[in-house]
Amino acid sequence: MRYYQNTLIPFRTPFHRVLKDSLTLVVRNAKFGLIDASGRELVPVAYDEINIDFFHRMAIYEQLEYANEYFYQYWQDGNESEAEYALLLEIEQNKPMSYLNLSEKFRCNPLFPVNKENKWGLINKYNEVLIPMEYDYIQELGEDIFLAKKNGKSGVIDSKNNIIVPITCDSLILTNIHYSELKAPGWYALLKKDNKYGAINLFTHEFILPMYDSLEQCHYKGEDCLCESTPSYYWRLGQRSQAHHYDNVLRYQVGGKFGLLNIAEMKEITPPIYDSIKFEGGFLPYDNIFKLDNKYSFLTDENLNLYSQLYDEISSLYAEGIGSPYDRNNTYFYKVKLNGNYEILHENGDKCLNSQWDDIVLCSKMRDRKNFEFVVKRKGKFGVVNSNNEVVFLLKYDSITRIYEDGYYYVLVRGKKSKKVAIGKD
Repeated sequence: MRYYQNTLIPFRTPFHRVLKDSLTLVVRNAKFGLIDASGRELVPVAYDEINIDFFHRMAIYEQLEYANEYFYQYWQDGNESEAEYALLLEIEQNKPMSYLNLSEKFRCNPLFPVNKENKWGLINKYNEVLIPMEYDYIQELGEDIFLAKKNGKSGVIDSKNNIIVPITCDSLILTNIHYSELKAPGWYALLKKDNKYGAINLFTHEFILPMYDSLEQCHYKGEDCLCESTPSYYWRLGQRSQAHHYDNVLRYQVGGKFGLLNIAEMKEITPPIYDSIKFEGGFLPYDNIFKLDNKYSFLTDENLNLYSQLYDEISSLYAEGIGSPYDRNNTYFYKVKLNGNYEILHENGDKCLNSQWDDIVLCSKMRDRKNFEFVVKRKGKFGVVNSNNEVVFLLKYDSITRIYEDGYYYVLVRGKKSKKVAIGKD
């Protein structure tokens, strides 16, 4: 990284744009030091390099901000209540690992990897040595966590020089990340040793030493998966999203068998017992459907658990709100098939409609937004049942469709006769 004379060191937070005391990197005669706002030299201009790259730390802090977006966007959303804001602020201040506390702590007391005579260590802004100049390279990775290289090997240490991951890995591979509604903020890196892979969460410091033949995140659809045995470094923590279908989850391989790994907690979701794990969903944001040895399952609880039952088929079904054709507040279900019959499961795995149908065609959300109606098929006839498994229209129709004409209606066809009935009408 190239630095220039009098570089004001940036550090993005919602409240401050630079480090406290306006710390500035100075360069004289190819040597580096730090001064404060008054020009006082805090760190002598004596180092061959001072690393001021806090990218990974700030990315984790931004995830924490995103996780509590209401507080950080309170005034921008047009709120005017000083009392409510004071309450939100108190709650945030009482969380030791909150964005506000972590970012303010580091803004006041930043740490800097430094290079002197081709050896790296760690100092604070007062030039106090926290890690001696004993490593070939040090790079900040996240919250109090650093990549350390020595004698051609890589590992992970903290700011007290405690070893987190032994410095025996062949490489540490940083990943990219994007934001979502977060359950467990973090960032992760892959660990590689002797062609085996492990991983570490750069926020929680949880890790698994290299033990997998491959460790990747597949975000392709269907049979177009390109990362069969090659790590793919694209991961989004948190809940499922339209952009991506393996949130919080990596697929791993051991001895030709596949399993799923929860990357937030570094725990295996499944053992390595499957011949294949492939995404089999469509275009809906809740299509976290997996093919497991010609059977199907899906991920629940923000992708941290694999639903225990395996099915012959799984597809997504979403309920359109009937209050308006532009209602985007939809609810998603899984239509599953087992032993020739279909049933409906809520996206969290709860059973919603019993298993007794030849097909389940569509779903409508009622105006109370808590109840649903399903068009079902059995023995060639169609009917409507609700989410309490109560019959709304008997199974006697040749077809049932849904239309919108200043409101949602069922069109019920029986023989040559048809009738239009408002959906949700008492």
